[in-house]
Amino acid sequence: MGTEIQRKVDVPLGVCILRNDARAALAVAHAIDARFIRVCILGSPRVTDQGLIEGTAAELLRDRARLQTDIRIWADVDIKHSYALSPHYSLERDAADLVTRSHADVVIVTGAATGVPIQESHLSKLRGKIGVPVMVGSGVSEATIGELAGVSDGLIVGTSLKEGKGPDALISLAKTKSLVEALRAGPGR
Repeated sequence: MGTEIQRKVDVPLGVCILRNDARAALAVAHAIDARFIRVCILGSPRVTDQGLIEGTAAELLRDRARLQTDIRIWADVDIKHSYALSPHYSLERDAADLVTRSHADVVIVTGAATGVPIQESHLSKLRGKIGVPVMVGSGVSEATIGELAGVSDGLIVGTSLKEGKGPDALISLAKTKSLVEALRAGPGR
């Protein structure tokens, strides 16, 4: 299916295999000639409702080198639905480690849960300070897109475009068009 999508659209295609199978995402991305992968937990381990999830940056980077590919790694910092193990957690330190130690090409900021807006202070703490683009990964809606587009390097949109609730809900063409119009109108429409 990814190969078919790649043939029909003229935008970069990425792969994310949930909850955190970065190596499989890289393999699929390589097979379909995608440009990037999204990795929820690339570096420091996190506590999740699925248990403790450890990052696989070392293995992923070795795989990428073996494949001789330039597929980019987009990594979440303080990913939604998870908690840091350290009582001394620092967003800035974690993001810097994602870039310098885990070699993330893009850092993604999310809210606490799916569809929950981000804390804009997280963007201001990171954008322009860690050497890679900082994207918004949750909470983008018709009401927030104008403001978020101006304070981030990009936006990942999902929940607000769906016709219903749940992971199987279809994307609404009408909601997608409204979101694009809101983006074009800018902040405070």
